[in-house]
Amino acid sequence: MWSNQNKRITYFAVHLDNNADTTWEPREEALSDPDGGSISDNHINLAVSGTDGGNTVFAAVKSSFTADDKPLIYLLKRQSNGVWTNYVFALKKQNHTRPIVLVNAYNDSIYVIAKAKTNPIKIYMKRTHADNPNFEPGFGELFIKSNADDNMNDPTATKQNVTVESGLLALVTDKETKNYLHNYFELPGDVPIISYFTPIIGIIGSQVTISGSNFTGTTNVSFNGAPATSFTVDSDNQIRVNVPPGATTGQISLTNSDGTRFSPEDFTVILNPEITSFFPANGPATTEVTITGSNYLQVSDVAFNGSSASSFIVDSATQIRAIVPLGASTGPVSITNSAGTGNSVDDFTLTLVPDITSFTPSSGIIGTQITLSGINFIGMTDVAFNGISVSNYILDSDTLIYANVPLGASTGKISVTNGLGMGESVNDFTVVLLPDITSFSPDTGYEGLEIAITGSNFIEISEVSFNGTSALDYTVDSDTLIRAVVPAVATTGLIEVINAAGFAISSVSLIVVDPPVVNNYIPMDDARVWSSNPTNNYGTSSELRIKKTTSALLNSFLKFDVTGLGGNVNSAKIRLHVVDSSDDGGEIYLVSNNYVGTSNPWDENGLIWDNAPDITGTLLSSVGAINVDENIEFDVTSVRLST
Repeated sequence: MWSNQNKRITYFAVHLDNNADTTWEPREEALSDPDGGSISDNHINLAVSGTDGGNTVFAAVKSSFTADDKPLIYLLKRQSNGVWTNYVFALKKQNHTRPIVLVNAYNDSIYVIAKAKTNPIKIYMKRTHADNPNFEPGFGELFIKSNADDNMNDPTATKQNVTVESGLLALVTDKETKNYLHNYFELPGDVPIISYFTPIIGIIGSQVTISGSNFTGTTNVSFNGAPATSFTVDSDNQIRVNVPPGATTGQISLTNSDGTRFSPEDFTVILNPEITSFFPANGPATTEVTITGSNYLQVSDVAFNGSSASSFIVDSATQIRAIVPLGASTGPVSITNSAGTGNSVDDFTLTLVPDITSFTPSSGIIGTQITLSGINFIGMTDVAFNGISVSNYILDSDTLIYANVPLGASTGKISVTNGLGMGESVNDFTVVLLPDITSFSPDTGYEGLEIAITGSNFIEISEVSFNGTSALDYTVDSDTLIRAVVPAVATTGLIEVINAAGFAISSVSLIVVDPPVVNNYIPMDDARVWSSNPTNNYGTSSELRIKKTTSALLNSFLKFDVTGLGGNVNSAKIRLHVVDSSDDGGEIYLVSNNYVGTSNPWDENGLIWDNAPDITGTLLSSVGAINVDENIEFDVTSVRLST
């Protein structure tokens, strides 16, 4: 079996033992998409049925579909007459890979095991019957998991049929930890087998439906060792049971006369939340309080003396972080989930220090009126902007203050103070000051050239102009740097920068000249050479490559004909398109026009490692990390200027 990813088809062919090595039966299409979908990939694993003389072939294969709702892993089945059928094991959104297939000769069961690119990586298994394969949706049964080995890959198992006597054993490797991991389980006769259950979480008394096989004759159902008081066997494949008192999070087990089997996953029991402590013990509204305790599952509400938290985050089953809401008062903290409500023994004490929750606008010039919103403003004695007190403010209510930005204020926090303390804004207020231009570079420019303007107070810039002509394209990089593109029809003159506080004009003029002429050249010859194949020519290849290791070197050569180029050259660059990412984009040197040791010019069809020019001399340019589909440039201006 092989895949042709150009034609997007997976093929299969049979070789009869008595035929010559080169004589095969006609090729068969095992998997294809008439609409031309990406159905073929290079992950293939085969098994044959041991109950019919090996006439039935099974294959676990991977597709190349990228949409979440498309099949990613298939089970293929070939009948003895050569007819192939396919069955979906998992979709792209489960992100399985590296599938293997095993056949249970005891009861014609099929087991498919695959890696899922979850976090952490896990190995899952699904089982079905060979006569009519049908896989449950989802990831499947958890087969191997290790938090310490998060790079598990390449599941493998025996190529023989598994039996009740052999059981099922599969291994995976982790290339980072260098560990082998395995899982083994016995293949049962009539022992109950739990495939899955729903829901996977619930409170005491909630009903759980268990699905699997061999449920007839079940005598006990337990939740992490706590036996259910009653249960209903609906069929050989389904049991309904209520979570019993005393149950805790853990596996569900079923028992019959042949033995006991456990669920592949834990059932999570939701218990009444408990609060053992919280920190801090006091604070104003918007304070983040860390609450510690237990049973923080499916939490629906966190409250401070009955007032629901503005927001909360359940970090784990033992910790919650909650924001004290506006309107809260001193009293106990409570947590509610589907099992009930738990209250703290101690009270959280709400302090009345002023608290600024927001302000508007977020920036302004000296004298701008700012609206402060928050709580506990009654009794305030001071409003300050980054430490500069306001002489003119209006206390409108306990939640609203109007204040004007004072003379001497600078960008920073706004504060409100009362007899209990001071409350600061979370965000800075930006004071817009008169801009100042100290310099610009270059001092000569032309239409389309970017000019770097240096100075101070470049905040909320509304206009940049060149001798009165507004720049259509400019970027304020920081409070001290603006990059502006010289606009069309600009003339020699001063540069001006404007914001809400006023304007600044450069002390010297920008000299505007005609734009330079740009010439583009393509290589007349280009080729790569490889030290591992010193006599091979790669001149017809569509790619240039570079590589430097302790064992091999790949160098690439380009030749340009710039005959007739005259005048002053301001800039010369070589631009390349990246097809493979790297931490090192390489270096460029000027080399000889001739084959090494000769006076004959080299060309791309004759260049090999053994006759390539020596790479010596001064480094012209280099590039750091590069990414796929990126265009990179090497500055080779010095070559032209020096020749």
